[in-house]
Amino acid sequence: MIIESTAGLRSRQRTETAIEEVLGGKATSQQALDKAAEDVTKLITDYNKSVK
Repeated sequence: MIIESTAGLRSRQRTETAIEEVLGGKATSQQALDKAAEDVTKLITDYNKSVK
């Protein structure tokens, strides 16, 4: 059984949102990737701070 962290789940959701933004014409692939990377990095940083 795999237990996924909240940060992992939210990162996955953010990545899916980025894909939807590109497919829906709301962002270029680079724009969506850059924003998703920024958001996911923050999620991971916050998670890492919480488990120290």
